[in-house]
Formats: sequence, structure tokens, C-alpha cells
Amino acid sequence: MMPDATAGSPDEHRIKSGHAAFAHADFRYYWLARILGALAIDMKITAVGWQVYTMTGRPFDLGLVGLVQIVPFFLLFPLAGIAADRLPRKRVLAVCICVQAVCAITFCSLTVTGVITFPFMLLILTVFGTARAFQNPTQQAIVPGLVPSSAFSNALAWNAMANQAARIAGPGIAGVMIMAGEAWVYGAVGVLLLVASILTFRIRAQTHITIHTPLSFGSVFAGFQFIWHRPSLLGAISLDLFAVLLGGATALLPIYAKDILQVGPWGFGLLRGAHMLGACSGALYFTQRPIQRHAGYKLLAGVGIFGFSIVIFGLSTWCRDT
Repeated sequence: MMPDATAGSPDEHRIKSGHAAFAHADFRYYWLARILGALAIDMKITAVGWQVYTMTGRPFDLGLVGLVQIVPFFLLFPLAGIAADRLPRKRVLAVCICVQAVCAITFCSLTVTGVITFPFMLLILTVFGTARAFQNPTQQAIVPGLVPSSAFSNALAWNAMANQAARIAGPGIAGVMIMAGEAWVYGAVGVLLLVASILTFRIRAQTHITIHTPLSFGSVFAGFQFIWHRPSLLGAISLDLFAVLLGGATALLPIYAKDILQVGPWGFGLLRGAHMLGACSGALYFTQRPIQRHAGYKLLAGVGIFGFSIVIFGLSTWCRDT
């Protein structure tokens, strides 16, 4: 049970100022771990994309980098959902972050010693993707146990803002660090993830919900069945899924930065982070004014603007250095 804020206390001020979720210490630990972890992941993505394209010069290899990280999501999502429902969420989350920290440190070591190869990178990224496949559902499922229901929507909004803010800052930081070498980025990523894991372990709330129903084949796909029988939820998820799958222009940014716009690693970092500036602004706006009506129409409008923006970016060559 979450304690109520007393009158005139700092926690009461947080609640009235749109910071209700931060009145709870466990959420503060979680939120800080979330923003550090998201920052680390986007730094890693930026460094890997630049390193792979510099190493091989083949656009197809950039596609493979994304493929080996997304395939575990599709193959393991039933098991990941079960883990989020039936295992202690704090431990699952912390272990997943630790595994990614080890992967980042391995990247750093192989890069420093000069023995890193593209197949090695794909193997490590597959482990990264597997850890992320278990982390993502657990990371979402743990939030209701950290705050009371009255602060849940506020927690989700701040959660989204943390993710978007990290996705703005991470690529820019990585772009600057890449000029000194990708190994510096991977080392920093490893440290950030280790700190995020420690913060996650500090969560004290009971995040494990005991489920008495036996595990069965049907329970593995219970989440899919839940979504399938709710057309509005299925439509929203499908729209977002296909927009991301068919509009993944960010995978091609190393090519644009290096060959088309010729802006170098720093410019590449700015390109990767710039499109998230609007997303962070939107998330911050929704912490104060959550959507109450016409959510479907607003989602369609957002996806339409997203697609139009990708087309415009695809035609851009005018910021090339002369």
C-alpha cells in the first residue's frame, strides 16, 4: 500500500505540480534507472551503426544489425510475457540490464584490442536483443506496483518523457565520443547500465504478483488473445507496428551522415537525436495534459505526419558540407 502525502509536505507539492509519481521513492529509483538505461542503449545504437558502416561500407549490414536485435522480440515475446507475470519483476529487470552491461563491456574490449569483427558484433547484438526482449515487458509491468492508481497516468507520462529525453541526448553524446573512438562509447554504456542495474535492485516495493493458475499453452498466448479480441487496442498497436517497420529511416542514418550529407559522426549523432526532440516535447506536454478524447484520430494524424516527414527527409541533400 502506498503512503498518502501529508498536507504541506514536499510530496504533496509534487502531486499538485504534476509530479505525483515522484512522491514515491521506488518510482524515483525506477525512473532514474530508466533514463540512464535508455541513454545507454541509444548511445550503443549510435556507435554500432557508425562502426558497422565504417567497417563494412555495406547498407545491407545495417539491416542485419537491426534484424538480429528485433528477431528475439518476435521469437521470445510469449516467454518474456510469462517472465514478467510470474517472476520477481525487479530481479528480471536488473538481470536483463546487467546482461546488456556485460555486452557493452565486451564491445569495448574487442574494439580496444582491435579484434572486433562484424560476425562478432552480430553475435553480441543478438544477446543484447534477447535481454531487451525480456526487459521491455517487465519494465512496463513493474510500474503499477511502484505508484498508487491515482498517480499511474502521471508515472506513464514521466516514463515516456524519460525515454524520449534519453533518445535525444544519447545519440548526440555518442556522436561526440565517437570522434575519440567507439570504445569510449561502449565503456560509458557499460557504466551507465551497471548503475541502472544497481538502482533497480534498490526498489523495495513488492513487484511480484502471485499467479495461481497453472502454466499452459493457452497462457503463453493469453496476451495476444487479449489484444486480438479488443479491436481498438489491436488497431492502435498494429498502426504503430507497421509505421515503425515500414518507416525505419533511422537505420539508414549512417549512410546519410557519411555519404549523402557528409556531416561526420557528430552530425550523425545530431541526426539520430533530432527527431526525438518533438517526441520528448509531446511526452512532456502529456504529463500535464493527458489525452481525454479522440485518441484514435490523434494517433492517425500523428502517424500521417510521421510518414510525411520521412518522405521529406528522404529527399534532403541540401545540408551537405561544401
